[in-house]
Amino acid sequence: MSIVRGGGPRLAACALAAAAGCVSIPEDELARLDAIERDWLRPVAVDDARPLTLAELQEAAIRRHPGLTATFHRYRAALQRIVLDGALDDPRVQFGVFLESVETRVGSQEWKAGVSQAFPFWGKRDLRAEIALHDAHQLREQLVEERLRIAKGVASAYWNLFDLETAIDVTERQVDLLDRLSESIEARFLSGTTPKADYLSILMEIDRRESERKNLGRRRLDAIASLNASLDRAPDAPLAVRFPAPDEVAASAVDAATLVERARDFGPVKVQAHRVLRQDAAVALAELGWYPDFSVGLDYIGTKALDVPAGMSVSGNGDDPTILGVGLNLPIWWDKNEAAIERAEQLLEAERASRRSLIRDAERRAVAAVQRSLESEEDRALYVERLLPRAEEKLELSEQDYVGGLVDLDRLIAAEREVLELRLLAVRALADRETALVELDYLTGGALGRLVAVRPPGAEDVPETEGREVRRNGGEP
Repeated sequence: MSIVRGGGPRLAACALAAAAGCVSIPEDELARLDAIERDWLRPVAVDDARPLTLAELQEAAIRRHPGLTATFHRYRAALQRIVLDGALDDPRVQFGVFLESVETRVGSQEWKAGVSQAFPFWGKRDLRAEIALHDAHQLREQLVEERLRIAKGVASAYWNLFDLETAIDVTERQVDLLDRLSESIEARFLSGTTPKADYLSILMEIDRRESERKNLGRRRLDAIASLNASLDRAPDAPLAVRFPAPDEVAASAVDAATLVERARDFGPVKVQAHRVLRQDAAVALAELGWYPDFSVGLDYIGTKALDVPAGMSVSGNGDDPTILGVGLNLPIWWDKNEAAIERAEQLLEAERASRRSLIRDAERRAVAAVQRSLESEEDRALYVERLLPRAEEKLELSEQDYVGGLVDLDRLIAAEREVLELRLLAVRALADRETALVELDYLTGGALGRLVAVRPPGAEDVPETEGREVRRNGGEP
């Protein structure tokens, strides 16, 4: 099992320290990293001339978004922390020279050299590596959650742009109709059959619609800038987007109870679950603070032989002493150790409470999104199937009555304005419904299929039910 990529010297060092045990990145986690990286490096180009669909925009965003790239590199760095936190401290080598020789019966001691190695109490290194592993799992799950959140942001911006583009198109068509109507009214005014007030009213209505169109155009630029930001492009970069016709966008069947249940395990909840497991391991590590750490050292003393008369001998004359020593710390300060354990346990309870808070918030948001999607669909159906046909029929009759002199121009303009408002409301209701479904898809991890590429290949999580948290407490982490 490799420790890190291309780690030849480290592998050699690990082999030399086999007796002490060498912690490495789990092979299944390295396999996940390889799969995520292969998926990550798939090229996605953004062609300014070719209109992009919603799915293509999401695919491009999740591979080009700079914030997501930063999380990916933090995840890779966190994997190396497993090796660092599970490794032994570097051995210490010391060398010294006696400023004044120490005379002994077997010679004069002149220099000293030694090497020592510290060993944490059994289990501490494993727990430190486990904490680092949970940190890596947390970042991996955060990577998935951010992909989902970015895809949601792109989808929300897409449907907002769809609403604006449709509103601009409807407004432009209405302006064209009013322009043609103004030409007719102008001719009648010049012939003396229509009062000047009617001519002024139609001109004012045209100016009002032109103002609305300009405002919609400014909002459209903001929506495009938002999409470009997700694609790591300049705000004013040209971007072509392909939209479906309103009648081509089908509503999803919504099972509220199932979706709310799935929302209990959405992205931030998964991230928080790893924080709980990490802190549970931190509690176990704090409890080991009562046990001493050890050190083993070997000292060698260079000794110069004594000058003795000829014919005499001194046992051990000039022999270099070798000392093997063992040391340990004494964790005797009760308050310090108890405070460390209490601190770790309180942080664990805080992480558990934060997870419960996230679950309740996800449930609340899911219920609200379900309700919003249903209400928006009801509004859309009301506008399209009932109100808009009646308003269009009313406008047609008003035009005939105006030509026949039965109603004034204000009545005709009011009928025309009502048709415009209902068309815009129908499109806005459709965009609101899709935005609510996108939010629901985000909360449920892609259950509705509105968000593409939710979880990259290899990012599947391991069952956390085998964690220490469950073994210690018999419950859900």
